[in-house]
Amino acid sequence: MPKYPVFISPEGKEYECLFHAITPRIFWEHYGFEKVSDDVYYGYVMGYEDEWGTFSVSELKGVNALITTKPEILDEVLPPKGWTKKGQ
Repeated sequence: MPKYPVFISPEGKEYECLFHAITPRIFWEHYGFEKVSDDVYYGYVMGYEDEWGTFSVSELKGVNALITTKPEILDEVLPPKGWTKKGQ
């Protein structure tokens, strides 16, 4: 089974990153830590306000977000601002 990167929040909680998207126009980043359904993830969003919530893959595709779910590519993604990556 592929190994996904683990990000550590400022509070010290560990989250396995299963999904990442960045929207080119506004540079929001979406980090999916739990797959809720085929089209929805729960995770952390860095945008106007950094917050937790759910987001739709199809909506992100609709705004031409750059999306990845491949572990080997996710391993190259930087964690959210203020977070760290386990093992580094």
